[in-house]
Amino acid sequence: MILLTDDFSAIVMGIEEGRCIYPRLRSYVLYRISATIQIVTVLSTLVFAYDIVIPAFYVILLALLKDITMLTVSYDNVTPSRSQYPTTMSLQAYPEEPTLSAIFVRSFVVGAVMALSSIGFYVLGYETAGEVFSHKFRDGGSYVDACIYLQISLGIQMMIFNCRNPHTWFWEGNPPNWRLIVAVIFANGLVTILCLFGWVVDTIAWKDVLFIIGYDIAMFFLVDAFKVLAGKVVNSERFEDNVIPYTGRERTMTKTRKRSMATQFTWV
Repeated sequence: MILLTDDFSAIVMGIEEGRCIYPRLRSYVLYRISATIQIVTVLSTLVFAYDIVIPAFYVILLALLKDITMLTVSYDNVTPSRSQYPTTMSLQAYPEEPTLSAIFVRSFVVGAVMALSSIGFYVLGYETAGEVFSHKFRDGGSYVDACIYLQISLGIQMMIFNCRNPHTWFWEGNPPNWRLIVAVIFANGLVTILCLFGWVVDTIAWKDVLFIIGYDIAMFFLVDAFKVLAGKVVNSERFEDNVIPYTGRERTMTKTRKRSMATQFTWV
């Protein structure tokens, strides 16, 4: 392919395609860690603080649907990875440098906000039982388990759109691949139907289902706002200088060398 072209377009296309690999891997890692933080924190808090044990079948079904949806991330339409230092080029002269600290910070923020939203959902449902929620919510039992499962399942499926674009808002950049959208709609639709008709799980009143859907949509925007704030902190030079640990040797590229490269390889 390179031999058949008169310019460097084939090389540029190869660089762009190569830089699409890292964003997909990053989305997978961010989603995996954030989802684990949410599930472990919520289930542990419900057990030790409120004496509520979610059935193991719900946890298995939650993990199964989550993993199936996550497979479609490999087909996602991502933006080629770029460095945080701006240049006038359409594609940076150097790729984004991944760091574990940045990934952990973003994952912790997203996972913590999701966990707080699920715990807050239970507290809100218990306090408003008989008014906003059904009176069954205060009685506990299988009805509460089903409501919590539905809230976590819907929220954790939508969270994949937060993690696919960790630097900016979820609507910026390239749109999601249709496979990813279909997978999320299928998983959320399946779980909603199961809860409405009482198949496999306990039946939930349709008013409570609508409230849970609206609650998760609101939390989706809140999580995205915290994600953007965390991204600004991670991309700051102060974070890079003071937080990212050194491995005992000089980093692969210094910021000065990166900026010089950005001005040299203008053909990219």
